[in-house]
Order: sequence, then C-alpha cells, then structure tokens
Amino acid sequence: MAEPQLVGHIESLWQYPVKSMGGVTLDTAKISADGLVGDRGWCAKEDDIEQLTVVRRTPKLLHYKARYLSAPEAGEVPDVEITLPDGSQFRASDADATDRLSDALGKRLSLWPLQPKSNREHYRLKTTAGATELKRQFASDVLPDLSSIPTRRLLELMQYVTPLGHYYDVYPLHILSTGSLEALRSRSPEGDFRPERFRPNIVIDSLTDEAEPGFHDFDWVGGTLHIGSTTIRCESRTVRCSAPAQPQAQMAKDPTVLKTVRREANNHLGINATVIDGGTLETGAPVYWSAPKKPRPKKPGMLMQGRNRLLHASMTLIDKLNKS
Repeated sequence: MAEPQLVGHIESLWQYPVKSMGGVTLDTAKISADGLVGDRGWCAKEDDIEQLTVVRRTPKLLHYKARYLSAPEAGEVPDVEITLPDGSQFRASDADATDRLSDALGKRLSLWPLQPKSNREHYRLKTTAGATELKRQFASDVLPDLSSIPTRRLLELMQYVTPLGHYYDVYPLHILSTGSLEALRSRSPEGDFRPERFRPNIVIDSLTDEAEPGFHDFDWVGGTLHIGSTTIRCESRTVRCSAPAQPQAQMAKDPTVLKTVRREANNHLGINATVIDGGTLETGAPVYWSAPKKPRPKKPGMLMQGRNRLLHASMTLIDKLNKS
C-alpha cells in the first residue's frame, strides 16, 4: 500500500455554536464521530410553524454572531452569547432571549440546544421536501446533482430539517481547500471567495500547482485524511446551497459566487467528511491523504446517473402529492 501523501496544512478551524449564525476560529479543536466538538450545538426554531429554521428561511441569521460561554465537551451544549448586528448582546439562557431574537428578526424565533435523536418531532419538516423546496434551497431553476448523497440520508432529509440528533446539514464535517478557492478566483477575479462564505469546519492550505489552480481536493473523495492521530474519511463533494452568496457580517451579497461555482464545478465546492478516529486538530498541522483501495471513477457511471434521474423524478412526484 502506498504511503500517505502530504497534501497541505490546516490553515484554519471553524466552529459554529448556533446553526446559520457566524462562526468563530479556533487554534485547536477536538473532533469525534459527531464532527467538531461544539459545532452547531444550538439552532433557532420558528415558533409559529414549530420548525427549525436555516439560512434559506432566515438569511438574516448570517449577520448574527455566537460564542460559547464555556468550552464545549462531547455530549454537552454550553450556554451561548449572541451578538446582534447593532453590537448588543444576550445569552440563550436569558429570560427574554426569545423576545430579543424575535424582535431583531421580525418573526418569532426561539433558541434550542441539540435534542436527542429520539425527539423526531423537533427535527421534522411540516411538509415533505420535494423538487420545489430543493430548488429554493439551492437558488436554482433545476435540481442539483444528488448522486453524492446516500439515498438513506436523502430520504431522511426529505422528512427532517437536519439529520436526527444533529444540526449539521448532511455530514459531520465540511472541508475546504485553498486550492479550490484560488481556482474560483482565477476564473472570476471579481468574486468574493473568502472561505468563511462557505462555512467550513476545516480549511486546508493545499499543496497545489499555482500555475494550474483546480479543484484537486475532489480527488480526495473516497480516501482518508490523516492529521496527527485523527483519521477523516472524505465522503463526497459538497453540493452548494444559496448561503455563500448571501450577505453576511462584513460581507456584501455576491451572486458571482454561486454563478462561478455552478459554471466551473457543477455546483460543488469542498468535501463532506466523517470521522473514523477522533482526536485534536491544530492549525498548522500537516495533512496527509491516503488513496482508497479501489479508486473512484472520475466521471459518474450510468448507474449513478440513473439514480440521480430517479431521485429527481421522486421529488417531482412529492410536489404533486403535496398539492393534492
């Protein structure tokens, strides 16, 4: 078996205490099977419809910042402090937290710590998600390529806002490389491709040929990353939703971002990942990659293309059933 290949170093680590709100950078971070410890420990819920909310429903949340008041540990969710765009602050534990958040956003929202997997109603969508909802999520007139998402997980996300027992979107970790971001900049120099737009957990300063920037991290899919004692499996390319183009704290709206990602990378950027061996990550740590035992094809085969068409047809049928 070939020796692991050095592919870069950790440039930055990001933790998002409250889903859809601004994150914080860390010098060190623990990871476990559930992802980066403390990541997305809280989520806002729309009280009027009793459904968890995300960026596509409440994009103004991107202007809010959140930080933990004590260091989170695996299985624990500490209190958080929320900073509003005007600089005022409150804690999730404050008696008037719901009122303050609701008044600022113009609709009734409450903050909820992560709930157990058994509390299905907490995560449930009010209406099964079909083609229309998915197009809205991805700000697109056509359905995206869904072949990179396992069928079991996709079926779960048609019924629930997030995977049961978690507040992340699909997978525990999201990884970006500086090489892919530079590839976007080279194609659209006018675009704002700062990594925080894409809300990663790990940004890898990748070792790539500066003369030929490209999406080399896509080649990591199927293999594993080794950082110190940790092992991370690269599961799939990340399908991008509308969030990166939205205005955020100190960042204006930039439709160029999504247009470029769609044109240059078929609406994918970064990698979804799971954790095989947990441990501690540190900025500056070297990152090694091991190839999968059986290399994945560069292009999707007929089976994957057929699966994607079947998924699209199923979602269109769900829309018809929702209207009936």
